[in-house]
Amino acid sequence: MSNYFGKAVNPATGEYENAEFLDDHFGRHRYGVRFADGKVWRWWEVFFRERKVGKEWEAREAKKREMKGGKDV
Repeated sequence: MSNYFGKAVNPATGEYENAEFLDDHFGRHRYGVRFADGKVWRWWEVFFRERKVGKEWEAREAKKREMKGGKDV
């Protein structure tokens, strides 16, 4: 995998913006998404923020973290 540039919805503004997608930023193949303001978001905070599937995914991930003692899965 590698870093690349694209457009995504910035969760802070709710608007599509240019972003840099950072491979391995949060661990092996866990992308970070950096916007012009310098803030780096976890990929699921960016891509799934406006979709119902995102909340379901977040709930599953929270349950996994809970089972692993609060650590990222």
